Amino acid sequence: MNLHGLRVFYTVATQHSFSLAAEALCISQPAVSKAVRELEHTIGLALVERAGRGKTIRLTGAGQALLEHATGIFAIEAAAEQDLKARAGLTRGQLNIGASTTVASYWLTHLLAHFNRAHPDIDITLNVANSSHIEQALLQNDIELGYVEGKIAHSLIHCEHWKSESLSVFCGSSTTLQKASTKALERATWLVREPGSGTRSVNDQYFDAHYIAPSRTITLGSNEAIVHAIAAGMGIALLPDVVAAPLLAIDTVKRLPVISQLQPAPRPLYCLTHTTRPRSPAAEAFLRLSGE
Repeated sequence: MNLHGLRVFYTVATQHSFSLAAEALCISQPAVSKAVRELEHTIGLALVERAGRGKTIRLTGAGQALLEHATGIFAIEAAAEQDLKARAGLTRGQLNIGASTTVASYWLTHLLAHFNRAHPDIDITLNVANSSHIEQALLQNDIELGYVEGKIAHSLIHCEHWKSESLSVFCGSSTTLQKASTKALERATWLVREPGSGTRSVNDQYFDAHYIAPSRTITLGSNEAIVHAIAAGMGIALLPDVVAAPLLAIDTVKRLPVISQLQPAPRPLYCLTHTTRPRSPAAEAFLRLSGE
């Protein structure tokens, strides 16, 4: 199988477009089409369902299967390049990490600063998104390591417990409630993250575990937006303590007193790695650092 043709097909499949693939590869669109046709001829199977002008392409079943193999092939190729560049004591290379918002903001920054001091010539990229996007980024080779709140169940992802963080239900400082029961929590307006967020997942688990059916929820796209909305009197929320700490210190939010059986349990944070992909020396060095 011609590696150039496979690379062209991989780019078409991931860009969902012949024209965008041509731009990404800096070759003409006819050259892209020819390479894919020659690959199909070599294999003896159609790989791409051609779409009308301006529409995205779709892969056949064979094309989808080949894409999965190509993803692994180019991941190994990228790891080999990184390994060769970084052999001289991590003097060259790149570290690509993905993390959910809370982990990136409150748990990874000091580790990245430490890593940068130890290896100043390594280029560092931190991609911040919700947990489901980090999972996809790892599967698509966009990152080497992922750090998320929610546990990921995928055959190609190794999900290992990294650390735990404490959680509390927070309210505005003017709240006078002495001890919140299930009924009191159900009457409250809850501020929650979007579906796919690790914080939203733990919030839903909390509701299910304690049979809480909130009368109203409001979705906000970041924990920082939520904690400031709490301070403004918009509602209550289940959040990591580290998120609320700055506003807790100036008494604009406070922990909502809840009966003992409704106390939130600490939530685990996870480190994600690909089960079959070789890791670069930079990723291995960061894993050692983050595990200390």
